This record gives sequence, structure tokens and C-alpha cells, in this order.
Amino acid sequence: PRRLRHLSEEGTHQLKRFTYAASEESWALDHIVAPLCNQLVEVLPMWLAPNLITVTGAALVVLQFAGMWVVCPTMTEVPPAWLCFLGGLAIFTYLILDNTDGKQARRTGAASPLGLLFDHGLDAFLSPLGAINAMCLVRSGPGVRSLIIFLTVVTPFYCGTVDALF
Repeated sequence: PRRLRHLSEEGTHQLKRFTYAASEESWALDHIVAPLCNQLVEVLPMWLAPNLITVTGAALVVLQFAGMWVVCPTMTEVPPAWLCFLGGLAIFTYLILDNTDGKQARRTGAASPLGLLFDHGLDAFLSPLGAINAMCLVRSGPGVRSLIIFLTVVTPFYCGTVDALF
């Protein structure tokens, strides 16, 4: 009996053969993020699961978002400066940890399509939170302005994902 009932035989075969190859070209990625991630992955213990790295970064973003939600429930209030600073720090930390988890997975031999799916799933979950944080920062409130901000932040992520898949 096949364990992956929802995939065809060919799909199951392709899933087992899948390997991820990043193709992003960015000065910041090449000269800032990648060197930080390369240094970080060298000091991480080999037993540390790559998904735990991702979840740690995501938890920081979610906690900061929860704080913003409490302080700015209608997105018209002025958020405190320290919470805005924590937001930037949480997103930067997530960026570094999100790029480090794949390096850790390849380093430990734990890289898998499921891990990639988990990683991109968290990215997809966190992208709208970043958009809502941006709405709080500019105090857009409910309405067309918030919709424009939301779509401006979220659309490139989802279009990039669709472009990479198809």
C-alpha cells in the first residue's frame, strides 16, 4: 500500500528526488545575510533540528505581532517606539534564522522536501503579519489604505512563490 495516497506514483517518485536550489540574486543576501548565516551555522550544535531554528525565529515575530495587536487593535493608535524596534529586530532575526535553517539541514543531512514545505509555510503565515504591522506603523486604520498596504506587502511574496513553483 502506498503511504502517500494523495500523490500519483510519479509524484511520489519526484518528491523523493526533489532537491532545493536557491536562485535569489541580491546584494544584501550575498554580502550581509549569507555571511551572518554561514557564521551562525558553524556554531550551532549538530543535534539542533533545522525546523527548531525556523520556529524560534517565527515565535519572535508572532510575539511581537501579538504585542502590536494589543497596543494597536484598530491600527489607528500610535505604537510605542520600543515595540516598533522589537518588530524590526524580530523580523531581522527571523530573516537570519530562516536562511540559517536550510544550511543547518544540509550540514546535518536533514534536508527534505517536507522541511522546505514547513519553512515556506511559515514564511506564508508570517507575511500577512508583517503587512498588518506595517498598517499599525502608519496608522492606516480599516479601509482602502490598509488594503493597499496589505496587498503591497503580501502580493510579491505570493507571486514569487508561484513563479518559483511554475
